[in-house]
Amino acid sequence: MDELMTVQQVAEFLGLSDWAVRDYIKRKKLGCYKISSRVYKISPKHIAEFLASCEVKPETKKTKKEGK
Repeated sequence: MDELMTVQQVAEFLGLSDWAVRDYIKRKKLGCYKISSRVYKISPKHIAEFLASCEVKPETKKTKKEGK
């Protein structure tokens, strides 16, 4: 099993506050393992899935055909 990270470690890794990480968990945007009522552990897989869901892909330009 991959090494699990705490909320504080994930917050530091992503450059977010602890509160923001907990909010993403609460809104089910960031997966985790709930160890107790206040303790969460996050795997690298959860972080990768979260980051993939945040990806913004550039739009492709559509060219208009002349005369139409």
